[in-house]
Amino acid sequence: MSDKIIIPKYTMDLDSFVKIFRDEGAYTKKHFRTLSDKVSNLLIGGIIISHIEVFKEIEDGYKESGRKDELYEWAKSNKNIFKDYNLPDETFKIKEVGDKFPMFTYQNKEKPNHADPWLVAQAMINNLTLITEEKKMGNSGIPKICIDFKVRYIDLFGLIKENGWVM
Repeated sequence: MSDKIIIPKYTMDLDSFVKIFRDEGAYTKKHFRTLSDKVSNLLIGGIIISHIEVFKEIEDGYKESGRKDELYEWAKSNKNIFKDYNLPDETFKIKEVGDKFPMFTYQNKEKPNHADPWLVAQAMINNLTLITEEKKMGNSGIPKICIDFKVRYIDLFGLIKENGWVM
C-alpha cells in the first residue's frame, strides 16, 4: 500500500472564501452549487490550501458579526487546510516584500490579524498560485506584490477556466 503525496497547487485568500461561502458573495452556494463543491473538494483534497492567518480573519469576522456564519463553521470543521506558520522562511519573505512595499505589510494595522503578507510568503516559498479576488489597483495590494515578486495569481473565474469546469 502506498500513500499518495498531495502537493498543493494553490493558496486561497479570504475574499475568495467569502465569495463562495457567504450569502453576499458573488459565487454563493445557492447560485453556484457545483463551484462550491468543486472548490471544497480541492481544499479537502489538499490541492488548495490557505494560511492559518486566513482562518484567524474568518474567525474575527464571525466574532465581530455575532451571527451564524457558514464560512466560519466550514473553516472550523476543515481547519487542517489552513497551514501553520513556516518560520523563519515566511518571515524572511515578508521582510523582503515589506522592504519594497511597507504599506503592504502594515495595512489594516488596527485589525489583530492580516493574512495578505503571510499568503504571499506561503505562495512564494511553496511555488503556489494565489487565488484572490483583489484586482490590479493601487500600489500595494496582492496583485501588485504578486506581479513584482513573480508570484502567479488568479481569481475564482480563473480557477474555473484553468480546471475546465462548466458551471
